[in-house]
Amino acid sequence: MSIETYIEIQSQNVKLNGTTQFNFTGSVAQYLAGIASFQLQFEREEDHHVEQMSIQLQTNKPSSNQVTVEAIVVLQDDSGHSIDTTASYVTVTVIASSSSFSSGLLLSPSYTVSSPGDSTGITLPGPTDPILQSVLGGFYLSFGSTDHEIAQVEASVGVGQNSNAGYLKVTADMNDASGNHAVDPTASGALIATSLSDPGFVVASYTGQHSGEQTPAIPMGATITGAVSFLTRFHVQYPGSSDHHVRTIGAGPDQTTVDSGDNTKAQTSGVQAWMSDASGNTEDDTNSYASIVVVGTTR
Repeated sequence: MSIETYIEIQSQNVKLNGTTQFNFTGSVAQYLAGIASFQLQFEREEDHHVEQMSIQLQTNKPSSNQVTVEAIVVLQDDSGHSIDTTASYVTVTVIASSSSFSSGLLLSPSYTVSSPGDSTGITLPGPTDPILQSVLGGFYLSFGSTDHEIAQVEASVGVGQNSNAGYLKVTADMNDASGNHAVDPTASGALIATSLSDPGFVVASYTGQHSGEQTPAIPMGATITGAVSFLTRFHVQYPGSSDHHVRTIGAGPDQTTVDSGDNTKAQTSGVQAWMSDASGNTEDDTNSYASIVVVGTTR
């Protein structure tokens, strides 16, 4: 039985603490949203201790061909200093399927999981799925009712499988150099899974720390007509065992596209994780990185 599955992909910078529309050509039967990249920066170009940093995505489908995403972002200390939304951004990627045949494809809702830990079981299209991929949808990191300098920050979503059930494997933390860690940290994510041999898309993973440089072209294993990416993990830390204030923190690539010279590859730049204060201290590039998954449409 041949099932035609139509996949549409979009990435855009979304309104911070507001709602952004993603409009699709077809009627959306399933959809999934995740973070492609982000930057959080304190107001007035200052640096501060951190009490909380978080990104949470809320989605809705108000009409048959529209998905909305609300990005709730926080960067604050315990003295009232907060995020500069004009210097901060979150780029969100949405995948939508217009196929009414859902048993061979899963674009799951988001699950929030305490770290370290696994989500509840998520029913997969089949016991053997050619594509089974997690994407990062948000994180919540807080020291509780106090703040500290930062040594390192990380959030990740992986995937596990038990028969026809998949689950997200989550880690998230931030800490200073004195042993203070985030209290009850969480990360959010979703699963892409299909049992179809030709679902209309392919995926490929990449990890790097390129500081704005172009990454090597990413082989996709098929001819692709479009490409987007999601974060799956970031880890950023200051050099050695030191901690510092934070002015800016972020992770992810620049825009992801089909390689102009080879449409079996995807091209992006700036796959990295970064952090800095106002005194010139920056991340240790040898121990910081971002991991992404590229999704390429094949028709």
